[in-house]
Amino acid sequence: MVVLKTYSKLDWGEDLDSKRSMKRFSFLLKNGTMSWASKKQPIVALSSIEVKYMATSFATRKILWLKMLLQELGFPQKDTTIIFNDS
Repeated sequence: MVVLKTYSKLDWGEDLDSKRSMKRFSFLLKNGTMSWASKKQPIVALSSIEVKYMATSFATRKILWLKMLLQELGFPQKDTTIIFNDS
């Protein structure tokens, strides 16, 4: 069975000019990168937990899309996809 895994790294206020946080994700399938993303948050977060909520929401939407794609390709994902993060 092919299992989708997700790893994330979040940086709160790392960009010194805009004070926006960065979110980075890798989506792995059979230990190979299927997709990745690195984006600056669209708004300035007031706390590190707010950054985590926004990033988790982004990752969840991407996971749902990838699961639908894998379903169409004949690799249904029956198990829950866990988001492993750096905290």
